[in-house]
Amino acid sequence: IESLIYVTVSTGIGMGMVVEGKVLRGANNAAGEIGHTIVNPDGPPCTCGRRGCLQAISGGRGLENRVHDSLGIEISTKEIIDRAQLNEPLFKELITEASETLGRFLCNLIDSHDPSVLVIGGSLGKNRYYFDRLLKVIEENHYRIPGKKFKVELSSVEPNPNIIGILYLSRKTYKD
Repeated sequence: IESLIYVTVSTGIGMGMVVEGKVLRGANNAAGEIGHTIVNPDGPPCTCGRRGCLQAISGGRGLENRVHDSLGIEISTKEIIDRAQLNEPLFKELITEASETLGRFLCNLIDSHDPSVLVIGGSLGKNRYYFDRLLKVIEENHYRIPGKKFKVELSSVEPNPNIIGILYLSRKTYKD
């Protein structure tokens, strides 16, 4: 694949990108650190000390922290999604905001980097309820170029695609 964006949505949010067949690494090997991109300066506090980071709104730990701040209870991301599916207002609102925020952010990546495929992985990203809402936002909002070939897929790599990425980078580093 010549151009691909892989986004993992789990406790946090991270990205890997292939451009012209090469993994984008950045000057400090930190390319893809999208979780701490500020998407709403008035948003919830993030573990990094800033406010409104993408993963504070759309990541699992951010969702758990927001429920704790609102209700004073400890709850897992899975329970948050389960309760959203039961149409409990706070939980449904949080999942809607999370998927819409991440979806709009990903539209900007799609539009600015022109990948042929966007792959979504991670325990939260691969949750069908979350993914379906995310996909709807992407389909409704990304800029369409006539003839542009683009698709969004769920990751089929199990259990940990991060390890595969590390192995790939190690192989490329020592081969080059």
